[in-house]
Amino acid sequence: MGIWIGLAIGGIAKFWYGYTILIVLPILHTLGFLWFLYGTIETIILGAISAKILDSQSSKGKHSNNH
Repeated sequence: MGIWIGLAIGGIAKFWYGYTILIVLPILHTLGFLWFLYGTIETIILGAISAKILDSQSSKGKHSNNH
């Protein structure tokens, strides 16, 4: 689930970031696209890590309630 959330947030946020930088700064289209691509990959990874951490914390909470 975290990967999909990271993809959604990255796709929206990093698209606007890369597009805005492309308009404001005199850079190549390739650089704007790479900022979007690598930023989206970064948010996917962060989403997966966050989901893993939250999942492990919620499973610990479930086990402590049973004992």
